[in-house]
Amino acid sequence: MKVYESHDGNWWIWIKSLRESRDNDRLIRFPGWVFNSLKELNIRNPLKLALVILIALSIVNHLVVAALSKTSFQTNEYDPDKSPMNKLPGGFRTDVAIVYMNDFRQDIFSAVRNWKINEYEVWVMVSASHDWTGGYVEGAFDGLTHYDEVQTYADGRMARIGRGYYMVPTEGWTTYIQYLIEKALKADVDGVVLEEPEFWVDAFYSEAFEKYLPIFYEASPSQEGNQLMNEITGSLMAKLYLELERNIFNYVKMLNPNVKTFLALHSPLNYAEWGISTPYAMTLDIQSLDGYIAQVWSDTARTPIYGTTALFEHAYLEYTYFENLVEGTGKTLILLMDPKSDDPDYTWDDYRKWYEETVVAALMINSTWFELLPWPERVFGDPTIPRNYVVELVNVFKVLSIIPSLEREGSIIGIPISDSYLWARDLPPQGVYLLALPLMAHGYWVQIFPIEKIVDPAFLKKFTAIILNYELWKSTDISIIDMLSQWVKEGGILFYVGDVTSKEAQESLLHLLRGVNIDCSQLAYSKCVIAVDEEVAYLCGNSLSEPLVKTWDAVTEMKSLFGDSLNDSSSPTGKARVGRSLGVQPEGAMVYGPYIDLPSGNYTVGFLLKVDDNERQAKVATLDVSTDVGQNILSKMDIYSTDFNEKGVYYWFNLPFILNRPARNVEFRVWFNPGVADLYVSQVRLIRVQDYEFLSVECNGVEPLYIGDGDLKVVFQKRHGEGLFIFIGVPLHSIIPPPNLYDNVAARIASLLLRRAGVLPEAESILIVRRGPLTALYTYGEARLTGEFIDLFSPSLEESTDPTFGSLRYALLLDSDSEVRNRLITEDWRFSNLGEIIGVVLVSVAVALIILILRKPSSSCQSS
Repeated sequence: MKVYESHDGNWWIWIKSLRESRDNDRLIRFPGWVFNSLKELNIRNPLKLALVILIALSIVNHLVVAALSKTSFQTNEYDPDKSPMNKLPGGFRTDVAIVYMNDFRQDIFSAVRNWKINEYEVWVMVSASHDWTGGYVEGAFDGLTHYDEVQTYADGRMARIGRGYYMVPTEGWTTYIQYLIEKALKADVDGVVLEEPEFWVDAFYSEAFEKYLPIFYEASPSQEGNQLMNEITGSLMAKLYLELERNIFNYVKMLNPNVKTFLALHSPLNYAEWGISTPYAMTLDIQSLDGYIAQVWSDTARTPIYGTTALFEHAYLEYTYFENLVEGTGKTLILLMDPKSDDPDYTWDDYRKWYEETVVAALMINSTWFELLPWPERVFGDPTIPRNYVVELVNVFKVLSIIPSLEREGSIIGIPISDSYLWARDLPPQGVYLLALPLMAHGYWVQIFPIEKIVDPAFLKKFTAIILNYELWKSTDISIIDMLSQWVKEGGILFYVGDVTSKEAQESLLHLLRGVNIDCSQLAYSKCVIAVDEEVAYLCGNSLSEPLVKTWDAVTEMKSLFGDSLNDSSSPTGKARVGRSLGVQPEGAMVYGPYIDLPSGNYTVGFLLKVDDNERQAKVATLDVSTDVGQNILSKMDIYSTDFNEKGVYYWFNLPFILNRPARNVEFRVWFNPGVADLYVSQVRLIRVQDYEFLSVECNGVEPLYIGDGDLKVVFQKRHGEGLFIFIGVPLHSIIPPPNLYDNVAARIASLLLRRAGVLPEAESILIVRRGPLTALYTYGEARLTGEFIDLFSPSLEESTDPTFGSLRYALLLDSDSEVRNRLITEDWRFSNLGEIIGVVLVSVAVALIILILRKPSSSCQSS
């Protein structure tokens, strides 16, 4: 605990510091009237002061809370008396209230004053890209309309959010944000958060944006569809928002250098998936920026990965990017989570499970500041929220408010991306998961990090191995390659996995090969690839030249607008979706999905179908392939009942299609035509015709594992100094979409070679961390813990001894003997709170008696 020395003899300054300092190891929370009474005493006698402090501390021991971490929440409620955050069970409070300001007409003065009266540190949040109310665009702010500054698509549609607009970061829009912030600073806020600088990568047709293009790049949007143009516009979008952020944060510090400044935004993984451009590593150069809020929650983490949801892994990897972004910079990282999705079409059980997985992911990140939730009104203010979920949330909040720092054990495997990951790629952005998830399933700690950070040698030391891939981002800085080569020489393990298609990527890879002493003047390709290492052949396959196959169950993995789900012994899955021939003409697709991203290439999608009547020469269904949520039909075919050789027997119907460029939200649909026959759909299968080759190197002095045409090396390893360089020339686009998110040949080879190099996971098939008395875990196989624990995701605080967990399970556990359990509540919290209230009353009475005693006149009398 810090000791604050008084230079004027007024020991009150020291008492005040106990109450107000957020940097103390422990935070003492006195009832407000006791605090004020002590102040009135104006005690100057050190012994008398010590007596007061010692007695008070011994009485209020149960009110002493370890301030090892910080918590905040975000709200659009300007009246604290109406906020559920002031009414949580057990009297829980956060450190900071972040008040949203979305219009220049809002009364931010009374909002800040009222939250401060309730003893919160108050920040204000302002959107960097959303004119929520239209106050700026529609002319209420300055009497002029600004529709030309709205992000606009090729067809003239403006990018909207609710009744508001997505903005191009123009000078005028920057001035508007500065006006909001100046108003907030006059209201005496303690911090400013600039939120979500988002530019939709397809919305670059506004007049305002077109004016910037010739200034920066001497180009224009007339080059639609050109990959170079996409890279130009995406890069410009990021640079424009970087300039806005720099201007805003500099403006804040100019007006009040003591105000904290934060940038709140989604991860680059999520923004790339959603098609949004913004700067990340670039922002580290903004000296006036104090930190980041990592906006990761169920809606970002539920973004499908090639048709499959992997919420925990998605959230964890999103968080890791931010951990590495701030590491070594002195900037603060706040981790956001949300107990309720933005999507209202799910149940509280869904929201609860998603939240729990996100919390477990966040606890595996090196941060001690948590934004507990962004909108408490829609969570605790919803009368349908189950009482036991309220109890669980409060307990999680309490634990997050006193959690110690993370002490992670085990090797860390890093996967770098660049800011260009958002706009310059050869693959759909989710290719990164092909590298990360299989290794996580083995128990390895995998992290995403900004490649721009490796110019700092100290930063690289945290990684045991790094997996580099140029299909996911464009390399342009040769100095980065030199740093990686030196890191390998000093003992690092560097993988290059994948292909190179751009000239810049080829030059960077050749430079890297030379940097690890591999003599290679040009890269080559092989069609047929054979293993020359027995172990790798056994574990990873003798040949890599196999077509890709991914199959979805029509009932459990595809979507449907109608049709019965039933058991069907003749189906490979034991079930099927059926459309009945008798009935009203339905609207929409009987089977559709899975909304996956695919790289360019030649494909065939197969539909496994059967009918109960094959005699009528009539159309029973139409099959098609579409992108952009059904707007663009790539291929289609009609199916007639007579196309089935036998009724009651399943047949594959194959529909070929070609993607000349990467495509988003690809779906395969079955349109049923009733009145002909009952149609059964069992499975949908995607096959990619092998139109790819394997990246190869013609070189000597390496240990080959797979060789290709003419003794070219496709997979090999080579010692370099104290480290190891490994080359795996398997293009990621050859395994997209993966049949199994947790397994593919490139990851299998990487795992095998890590083990050969002596790099083993801390624990097999489980990710687990300890934070003081807390244990957070996620399992990929059966796991058992030793000890006695309390389940923090159980409202009844269920206890267990030596608990076991199955595959794909998660948990947040508290040691049974931890004193933290005394701070938790159960579903009967109304009654348990009574004891706490009585305790506080007794404390207050005792302290009052002490004050009265100390206020008595001294027994010594002055002579008359």
